[in-house]
Amino acid sequence: MLAAAGGSWLTNAEIAIMVTDVQPRTVRAATRNLVAIGVAEQTRVFPATRFRLLNKKNERVRDYNRRVSAVAAVLGIELTGATK
Repeated sequence: MLAAAGGSWLTNAEIAIMVTDVQPRTVRAATRNLVAIGVAEQTRVFPATRFRLLNKKNERVRDYNRRVSAVAAVLGIELTGATK
């Protein structure tokens, strides 16, 4: 969902609204993990922390996208839009 945002800063609540069938705590865990591996960045602003993906030219982002694509191929999942 962060990829679809086109570099916009989103809160966990905004991401949870955009994604169906995902609990807010799952969104919080996912954004925390993306920041930890260096694929997303965060800024702490009142009233909520905001997140966005780093530029696709970033080496970590390219590596992450390759891993996601490889897993999708193994599982037979078709990636769409910004996740390609």
